[in-house]
Amino acid sequence: MQVSQITACAEDGSPALNQVLSKAHVVNLGNQGARAIFGGTDRQSFAVWTTPRRGPVPGNRCRSADGTKVCRARNQLVWSIHGLWLWLRPALSPYATPPTRAALPADQALRRLVKAARTTPAR
Repeated sequence: MQVSQITACAEDGSPALNQVLSKAHVVNLGNQGARAIFGGTDRQSFAVWTTPRRGPVPGNRCRSADGTKVCRARNQLVWSIHGLWLWLRPALSPYATPPTRAALPADQALRRLVKAARTTPAR
């Protein structure tokens, strides 16, 4: 995995992804080892992770969120940031109380996440 501020492993507390979630006012609902961090807004929970950016955007049905192209890849959302793909997918967090439902974030929360990821500098 490419080294940048927003790719720290979820396993070690993922300080950079945690910073993105915090800046976006998204609650950190725990992690899935090194695979993803669970985020939550309005009783909805989703997984957040990054992969190296290779090739064209891995999705279709793209739209703009806070000036950034965000695309749908099956039931996931993906956008490019600092040479990476940042992914969101609906996912239940085993740590959330009260229980949440697996869902992608609402438009307003998505815009906050896109802006927070864009304004979190890469190393």
